[in-house]
Amino acid sequence: MVKTIEQYTRNPILKGVVIEAQYHSDQVIKGYIGNPMIESLPRILDEDELLDAIPHYPDYDHSQRDLSRRLRLHCVQQLSDYVEILPIHLSIEQRFSRMIRHGYVARNPLQREYARQFHVGFDKILKAGVNEKGENAAGIRSTAAGFNIIGVSGQGKSTAVDLNLLLYPQVIQHTAYHNQPLVLDQLVWLKLNCPYDGSIKGLCINFFQAVDAVLGTSYFKKIVTNGSTTDTLIPQMAHIASLHCLGTLVIDEIQNLSLAKSGGSEKMLNFFTQLINTIGVPVVLVGTYKALRLFGGSFSQARRGCGQGDMIIDRMSDSEDWDYFISSLWRYQWTATPTKLTEPMKKTIYELTQGIIDIAVKLYMLAQWDAIALGETEGGKERITVARLKKVVSEHLQLGSADDQGIKNSK
Repeated sequence: MVKTIEQYTRNPILKGVVIEAQYHSDQVIKGYIGNPMIESLPRILDEDELLDAIPHYPDYDHSQRDLSRRLRLHCVQQLSDYVEILPIHLSIEQRFSRMIRHGYVARNPLQREYARQFHVGFDKILKAGVNEKGENAAGIRSTAAGFNIIGVSGQGKSTAVDLNLLLYPQVIQHTAYHNQPLVLDQLVWLKLNCPYDGSIKGLCINFFQAVDAVLGTSYFKKIVTNGSTTDTLIPQMAHIASLHCLGTLVIDEIQNLSLAKSGGSEKMLNFFTQLINTIGVPVVLVGTYKALRLFGGSFSQARRGCGQGDMIIDRMSDSEDWDYFISSLWRYQWTATPTKLTEPMKKTIYELTQGIIDIAVKLYMLAQWDAIALGETEGGKERITVARLKKVVSEHLQLGSADDQGIKNSK
Protein backbone atom coordinates (compact mmCIF):
# COMPACT_ATOMS: atom_id res chain seq x y z
CA MET A 1 0.00 0.00 0.00
CA VAL A 2 1.42 3.39 -1.04
CA LYS A 3 1.57 6.00 1.68
CA THR A 4 -0.01 9.38 1.04
CA ILE A 5 1.90 12.48 2.09
CA GLU A 6 -0.59 13.14 4.88
CA GLN A 7 0.45 9.87 6.50
CA TYR A 8 4.00 11.11 7.06
CA THR A 9 3.69 12.68 10.49
CA ARG A 10 5.92 15.51 11.61
CA ASN A 11 8.41 14.20 14.13
CA PRO A 12 9.61 16.36 17.04
CA ILE A 13 13.01 17.85 16.26
CA LEU A 14 15.82 19.35 18.28
CA LYS A 15 15.94 23.12 17.89
CA GLY A 16 18.81 25.47 18.64
CA VAL A 17 19.25 29.23 18.61
CA VAL A 18 19.25 31.63 15.66
CA ILE A 19 21.92 34.35 15.64
CA GLU A 20 23.20 37.07 13.34
CA ALA A 21 26.63 36.41 11.92
CA GLN A 22 29.67 37.81 13.67
CA TYR A 23 32.99 36.88 12.12
CA HIS A 24 36.11 35.76 13.96
CA SER A 25 38.88 36.59 11.50
CA ASP A 26 41.67 35.56 13.89
CA GLN A 27 41.60 31.93 12.76
CA VAL A 28 44.73 29.93 13.59
CA ILE A 29 44.07 27.13 11.07
CA LYS A 30 44.96 28.40 7.60
CA GLY A 31 42.13 26.52 5.88
CA TYR A 32 39.57 28.28 8.07
CA ILE A 33 40.63 31.81 7.09
CA GLY A 34 38.37 33.72 4.70
CA ASN A 35 35.47 31.28 4.98
CA PRO A 36 32.41 33.02 6.46
CA MET A 37 30.78 29.66 7.27
CA ILE A 38 33.67 28.84 9.60
CA GLU A 39 34.49 32.33 10.86
CA SER A 40 30.90 32.79 12.05
CA LEU A 41 31.01 29.67 14.23
CA PRO A 42 31.69 29.99 17.96
CA ARG A 43 35.35 29.80 18.79
CA ILE A 44 36.78 26.38 19.63
CA LEU A 45 36.19 25.64 23.32
CA ASP A 46 38.84 24.33 25.67
CA GLU A 47 38.17 21.52 28.13
CA ASP A 48 37.57 23.82 31.11
CA GLU A 49 34.81 25.58 29.19
CA LEU A 50 33.25 22.25 28.24
CA LEU A 51 33.21 21.22 31.90
CA ASP A 52 30.91 24.18 32.51
CA ALA A 53 28.83 23.92 29.32
CA ILE A 54 27.84 20.25 29.18
CA PRO A 55 26.79 19.02 32.67
CA HIS A 56 23.24 19.48 33.95
CA TYR A 57 22.80 19.28 37.70
CA PRO A 58 19.68 19.53 39.88
CA ASP A 59 18.92 22.60 41.97
CA TYR A 60 20.09 21.21 45.29
CA ASP A 61 20.80 22.36 48.81
CA HIS A 62 21.12 20.30 51.99
CA SER A 63 18.41 22.42 53.59
CA GLN A 64 15.90 20.89 51.16
CA ARG A 65 15.91 17.78 53.35
CA ASP A 66 13.73 19.79 55.75
CA LEU A 67 11.00 20.28 53.16
CA SER A 68 7.77 18.31 53.34
CA ARG A 69 7.68 14.79 51.95
CA ARG A 70 5.52 15.83 49.02
CA LEU A 71 7.91 18.60 48.01
CA ARG A 72 10.94 16.35 48.35
CA LEU A 73 9.33 13.80 46.04
CA HIS A 74 9.25 16.55 43.42
CA CYS A 75 12.87 17.47 44.14
CA VAL A 76 13.94 13.91 43.33
CA GLN A 77 12.26 14.21 39.92
CA GLN A 78 14.99 16.66 38.88
CA LEU A 79 17.39 13.73 38.57
CA SER A 80 15.62 12.67 35.37
CA ASP A 81 17.52 15.50 33.63
CA TYR A 82 20.83 14.78 35.35
CA VAL A 83 23.91 14.85 33.11
CA GLU A 84 27.42 14.32 34.45
CA ILE A 85 30.24 15.02 32.04
CA LEU A 86 32.01 11.83 31.01
CA PRO A 87 34.72 10.95 28.46
CA ILE A 88 31.99 10.22 25.89
CA HIS A 89 30.94 13.89 25.91
CA LEU A 90 34.46 15.16 25.32
CA SER A 91 35.09 12.64 22.56
CA ILE A 92 31.88 13.52 20.71
CA GLU A 93 32.54 17.25 21.12
CA GLN A 94 35.99 16.92 19.57
CA ARG A 95 34.59 15.02 16.60
CA PHE A 96 31.82 17.53 15.94
CA SER A 97 34.18 20.48 16.33
CA ARG A 98 36.60 19.09 13.74
CA MET A 99 33.98 17.64 11.44
CA ILE A 100 31.80 20.74 11.05
CA ARG A 101 34.70 23.09 10.44
CA HIS A 102 36.64 20.84 8.09
CA GLY A 103 33.47 20.02 6.18
CA TYR A 104 33.08 23.71 5.38
CA VAL A 105 36.62 24.08 4.00
CA ALA A 106 35.50 23.02 0.50
CA ARG A 107 32.09 24.72 0.76
CA ASN A 108 32.82 28.43 0.82
CA PRO A 109 29.86 30.42 -0.60
CA LEU A 110 32.28 33.13 -1.75
CA GLN A 111 33.95 30.74 -4.18
CA ARG A 112 32.59 30.34 -7.71
CA GLU A 113 32.15 26.57 -7.29
CA TYR A 114 29.38 27.24 -4.76
CA ALA A 115 27.26 29.06 -7.36
CA ARG A 116 28.27 26.67 -10.13
CA GLN A 117 26.66 23.66 -8.43
CA PHE A 118 23.24 25.30 -8.71
CA HIS A 119 23.77 25.97 -12.43
CA VAL A 120 24.90 22.39 -13.06
CA GLY A 121 21.99 20.96 -11.08
CA PHE A 122 22.07 18.33 -8.38
CA ASP A 123 20.53 15.66 -10.60
CA LYS A 124 23.65 15.83 -12.77
CA ILE A 125 26.00 16.20 -9.81
CA LEU A 126 24.63 13.10 -8.10
CA LYS A 127 24.60 11.03 -11.30
CA ALA A 128 28.16 12.03 -12.21
CA GLY A 129 29.60 11.28 -8.77
CA VAL A 130 33.23 12.32 -8.41
CA ASN A 131 36.12 12.17 -10.87
CA GLU A 132 39.63 10.80 -10.39
CA LYS A 133 40.55 13.97 -8.49
CA GLY A 134 37.63 13.50 -6.11
CA GLU A 135 35.76 16.50 -7.56
CA ASN A 136 32.06 16.53 -8.31
CA ALA A 137 30.56 17.96 -11.51
CA ALA A 138 30.70 21.49 -10.06
CA GLY A 139 34.42 21.18 -9.33
CA ILE A 140 34.04 20.80 -5.56
CA ARG A 141 36.25 18.26 -3.82
CA SER A 142 34.46 17.26 -0.62
CA THR A 143 36.26 17.69 2.70
CA ALA A 144 33.32 16.20 4.61
CA ALA A 145 33.76 13.34 7.05
CA GLY A 146 31.06 11.59 9.02
CA PHE A 147 31.04 8.96 11.73
CA ASN A 148 28.76 6.46 13.46
CA ILE A 149 27.81 6.29 17.14
CA ILE A 150 26.60 2.83 18.09
CA GLY A 151 25.84 1.54 21.57
CA VAL A 152 23.45 0.11 24.13
CA SER A 153 20.17 1.84 24.91
CA GLY A 154 20.19 4.11 27.93
CA GLN A 155 23.87 4.99 27.78
CA GLY A 156 23.36 8.63 26.82
CA LYS A 157 24.21 8.57 23.10
CA SER A 158 21.39 10.86 22.02
CA THR A 159 21.77 13.13 25.05
CA ALA A 160 25.49 13.54 24.41
CA VAL A 161 24.85 14.36 20.75
CA ASP A 162 22.10 16.86 21.61
CA LEU A 163 24.23 18.65 24.20
CA ASN A 164 27.12 18.96 21.76
CA LEU A 165 24.94 20.21 18.91
CA LEU A 166 23.46 22.85 21.22
CA LEU A 167 26.95 24.24 21.79
CA TYR A 168 26.51 25.70 18.29
CA PRO A 169 23.82 28.04 17.00
CA GLN A 170 21.54 26.13 14.67
CA VAL A 171 21.05 29.01 12.25
CA ILE A 172 23.44 31.86 11.47
CA GLN A 173 21.95 34.70 9.45
CA HIS A 174 24.41 36.36 7.07
CA THR A 175 23.84 39.67 5.29
CA ALA A 176 27.36 40.84 4.40
CA TYR A 177 30.91 39.58 4.83
CA HIS A 178 33.54 42.33 5.01
CA ASN A 179 31.32 44.70 2.99
CA GLN A 180 30.61 41.99 0.42
CA PRO A 181 26.89 41.07 0.15
CA LEU A 182 26.16 37.62 1.52
CA VAL A 183 22.47 36.95 2.10
CA LEU A 184 22.32 33.45 3.49
CA ASP A 185 20.70 31.52 6.33
CA GLN A 186 23.41 29.06 7.30
CA LEU A 187 22.04 25.84 8.79
CA VAL A 188 24.87 24.67 11.04
CA TRP A 189 23.23 21.40 12.09
CA LEU A 190 20.06 19.41 11.67
CA LYS A 191 19.08 16.34 13.66
CA LEU A 192 16.47 13.89 12.41
CA ASN A 193 15.04 10.71 13.85
CA CYS A 194 14.79 7.78 11.50
CA PRO A 195 11.18 7.71 10.21
CA TYR A 196 8.74 5.20 11.61
CA ASP A 197 8.35 3.45 8.26
CA GLY A 198 12.13 3.00 8.04
CA SER A 199 12.42 4.24 4.45
CA ILE A 200 14.85 6.61 2.75
CA LYS A 201 11.84 8.40 1.26
CA GLY A 202 10.45 8.98 4.74
CA LEU A 203 13.84 10.29 5.82
CA CYS A 204 13.88 12.77 2.93
CA ILE A 205 10.38 13.96 3.84
CA ASN A 206 11.43 14.37 7.48
CA PHE A 207 14.35 16.47 6.24
CA PHE A 208 12.11 18.95 4.40
CA GLN A 209 9.74 19.17 7.36
CA ALA A 210 12.60 19.78 9.78
CA VAL A 211 14.21 22.47 7.62
CA ASP A 212 10.85 24.24 7.35
CA ALA A 213 10.39 24.07 11.13
CA VAL A 214 13.81 25.60 11.74
CA LEU A 215 14.02 28.19 8.95
CA GLY A 216 10.34 29.02 8.49
CA THR A 217 10.49 27.96 4.83
CA SER A 218 7.90 25.95 2.88
CA TYR A 219 10.05 23.38 1.07
CA PHE A 220 7.84 20.45 2.06
CA LYS A 221 4.77 22.05 0.49
CA LYS A 222 6.64 23.06 -2.67
CA ILE A 223 8.57 19.84 -3.24
CA VAL A 224 6.75 16.83 -1.83
CA THR A 225 3.71 15.34 -3.57
CA ASN A 226 1.98 11.98 -3.48
CA GLY A 227 3.91 11.09 -6.62
CA SER A 228 7.32 11.93 -5.16
CA THR A 229 9.89 9.14 -5.17
CA THR A 230 13.19 8.71 -3.42
CA ASP A 231 14.98 9.40 -6.71
CA THR A 232 13.22 12.76 -7.13
CA LEU A 233 13.54 13.80 -3.48
CA ILE A 234 17.26 13.15 -2.96
CA PRO A 235 18.46 15.80 -5.49
CA GLN A 236 16.08 18.33 -3.90
CA MET A 237 17.41 17.43 -0.48
CA ALA A 238 20.97 17.90 -1.74
CA HIS A 239 20.01 21.26 -3.27
CA ILE A 240 18.58 22.59 0.01
CA ALA A 241 21.48 21.23 2.08
CA SER A 242 23.92 23.05 -0.23
CA LEU A 243 21.84 26.22 -0.48
CA HIS A 244 21.83 26.63 3.31
CA CYS A 245 25.37 25.30 3.77
CA LEU A 246 24.28 22.52 6.12
CA GLY A 247 27.18 21.88 8.50
CA THR A 248 26.17 18.39 9.58
CA LEU A 249 23.18 16.08 9.32
CA VAL A 250 22.61 13.81 12.33
CA ILE A 251 20.27 10.84 11.95
CA ASP A 252 19.25 9.19 15.23
CA GLU A 253 17.58 5.81 15.82
CA ILE A 254 19.24 4.56 12.64
CA GLN A 255 18.52 0.97 13.69
CA ASN A 256 14.93 1.60 12.55
CA LEU A 257 16.05 1.98 8.94
CA SER A 258 14.63 -0.86 6.90
CA LEU A 259 16.90 -2.41 4.28
CA ALA A 260 13.86 -3.75 2.45
CA LYS A 261 12.00 -0.43 2.33
CA SER A 262 15.17 1.47 1.46
CA GLY A 263 15.91 -0.66 -1.59
CA GLY A 264 18.60 -2.79 -0.01
CA SER A 265 22.01 -2.06 1.46
CA GLU A 266 23.49 -0.88 -1.85
CA LYS A 267 20.91 1.88 -2.36
CA MET A 268 21.18 2.92 1.26
CA LEU A 269 24.96 2.98 0.93
CA ASN A 270 24.72 5.27 -2.08
CA PHE A 271 22.38 7.65 -0.27
CA PHE A 272 24.77 8.33 2.60
CA THR A 273 27.98 8.28 0.59
CA GLN A 274 26.53 10.75 -1.93
CA LEU A 275 25.71 13.19 0.84
CA ILE A 276 29.24 12.96 2.23
CA ASN A 277 31.46 12.43 -0.80
CA THR A 278 29.55 14.16 -3.60
CA ILE A 279 27.56 16.93 -1.88
CA GLY A 280 30.03 17.43 0.98
CA VAL A 281 27.65 17.27 3.96
CA PRO A 282 29.06 15.47 7.03
CA VAL A 283 26.62 12.78 8.19
CA VAL A 284 26.49 11.29 11.70
CA LEU A 285 24.48 8.10 12.25
CA VAL A 286 23.38 7.22 15.79
CA GLY A 287 21.80 3.94 16.85
CA THR A 288 21.78 0.86 19.02
CA TYR A 289 23.69 -2.36 18.38
CA LYS A 290 20.81 -3.46 16.15
CA ALA A 291 22.13 -0.95 13.62
CA LEU A 292 25.30 -3.00 13.12
CA ARG A 293 23.44 -5.03 10.49
CA LEU A 294 23.44 -1.86 8.38
CA PHE A 295 27.19 -1.40 8.62
CA GLY A 296 28.41 -4.66 7.17
CA GLY A 297 30.03 -5.45 3.84
CA SER A 298 30.35 -2.64 1.33
CA PHE A 299 28.89 -0.06 3.69
CA SER A 300 31.65 -0.73 6.18
CA GLN A 301 34.25 -0.38 3.45
CA ALA A 302 32.82 2.93 2.29
CA ARG A 303 32.76 4.34 5.81
CA ARG A 304 36.29 3.26 6.65
CA GLY A 305 37.81 6.41 5.19
CA CYS A 306 35.43 8.80 6.94
CA GLY A 307 38.25 10.31 8.97
CA GLN A 308 36.59 10.94 12.33
CA GLY A 309 36.60 7.39 13.64
CA ASP A 310 33.43 5.57 14.62
CA MET A 311 32.34 5.24 18.25
CA ILE A 312 31.09 2.15 20.05
CA ILE A 313 29.50 3.12 23.36
CA ASP A 314 29.13 0.09 25.59
CA ARG A 315 27.86 -0.08 29.15
CA MET A 316 30.33 1.30 31.67
CA SER A 317 32.69 -1.15 33.29
CA ASP A 318 33.01 -1.29 37.07
CA SER A 319 35.94 1.11 36.98
CA GLU A 320 37.02 4.61 37.98
CA ASP A 321 34.59 6.23 35.52
CA TRP A 322 31.66 4.30 37.00
CA ASP A 323 32.79 5.12 40.54
CA TYR A 324 33.01 8.80 39.60
CA PHE A 325 29.55 8.78 38.03
CA ILE A 326 27.80 7.06 40.97
CA SER A 327 29.65 9.15 43.56
CA SER A 328 28.66 12.35 41.75
CA LEU A 329 25.04 11.23 41.42
CA TRP A 330 24.87 10.27 45.10
CA ARG A 331 25.40 13.90 46.17
CA TYR A 332 21.80 14.68 45.22
CA GLN A 333 19.84 13.08 48.01
CA TRP A 334 16.61 14.37 49.54
CA THR A 335 15.90 11.68 52.14
CA ALA A 336 15.50 12.93 55.72
CA THR A 337 18.30 10.60 56.82
CA PRO A 338 21.53 10.89 54.78
CA THR A 339 22.77 7.57 53.41
CA LYS A 340 26.48 7.13 52.85
CA LEU A 341 27.57 5.45 49.63
CA THR A 342 29.37 2.32 50.77
CA GLU A 343 31.29 -0.23 48.75
CA PRO A 344 28.54 -2.88 49.16
CA MET A 345 26.05 -0.26 47.93
CA LYS A 346 28.19 0.53 44.87
CA LYS A 347 28.56 -3.16 44.10
CA THR A 348 24.81 -3.72 44.36
CA ILE A 349 24.02 -0.76 42.10
CA TYR A 350 26.42 -2.04 39.46
CA GLU A 351 25.01 -5.57 39.62
CA LEU A 352 21.46 -4.25 39.25
CA THR A 353 22.23 -1.81 36.42
CA GLN A 354 25.23 -3.43 34.71
CA GLY A 355 26.75 0.00 34.11
CA ILE A 356 23.82 1.45 32.17
CA ILE A 357 23.52 5.13 33.04
CA ASP A 358 19.79 5.54 32.47
CA ILE A 359 18.93 2.54 34.66
CA ALA A 360 21.28 3.75 37.41
CA VAL A 361 19.64 7.17 37.55
CA LYS A 362 16.14 5.67 37.58
CA LEU A 363 17.14 3.21 40.30
CA TYR A 364 18.44 6.03 42.50
CA MET A 365 15.28 8.08 41.94
CA LEU A 366 13.00 5.14 42.73
CA ALA A 367 14.96 4.26 45.86
CA GLN A 368 14.62 7.82 47.16
CA TRP A 369 10.91 7.98 46.33
CA ASP A 370 10.36 4.68 48.11
CA ALA A 371 12.33 5.76 51.18
CA ILE A 372 10.56 9.12 51.43
CA ALA A 373 7.08 7.71 50.81
CA LEU A 374 7.45 4.92 53.38
CA GLY A 375 9.44 6.95 55.89
CA GLU A 376 6.59 7.28 58.39
CA THR A 377 6.11 3.52 58.57
CA GLU A 378 9.85 3.03 59.11
CA GLY A 379 10.26 5.35 62.07
CA GLY A 380 11.06 8.39 59.92
CA LYS A 381 14.47 7.00 58.94
CA GLU A 382 14.09 7.29 55.13
CA ARG A 383 17.24 5.30 54.44
CA ILE A 384 18.50 3.88 51.16
CA THR A 385 19.65 0.32 51.73
CA VAL A 386 20.83 -2.59 49.61
CA ALA A 387 17.51 -4.30 50.31
CA ARG A 388 15.58 -1.23 49.17
CA LEU A 389 17.56 -1.02 45.92
CA LYS A 390 16.73 -4.65 45.13
CA LYS A 391 13.11 -4.10 46.11
CA VAL A 392 12.48 -1.15 43.77
CA VAL A 393 14.08 -3.01 40.88
CA SER A 394 11.79 -5.99 41.37
CA GLU A 395 8.70 -3.83 41.87
CA HIS A 396 9.16 -0.90 39.51
CA LEU A 397 12.07 -1.38 37.12
CA GLN A 398 11.63 -4.85 35.65
CA LEU A 399 10.99 -3.73 32.07
CA GLY A 400 14.04 -1.47 32.05
CA SER A 401 16.42 -3.60 34.07
CA ALA A 402 19.73 -4.91 32.84
CA ASP A 403 18.35 -8.46 33.04
CA ASP A 404 15.38 -7.50 30.86
CA GLN A 405 17.69 -5.99 28.23
CA GLY A 406 19.56 -9.28 28.15
CA ILE A 407 22.96 -7.77 28.79
CA LYS A 408 23.81 -8.97 32.27
CA ASN A 409 26.91 -11.14 32.19
CA SER A 410 27.15 -10.55 28.44
CA LYS A 411 30.77 -9.52 28.61
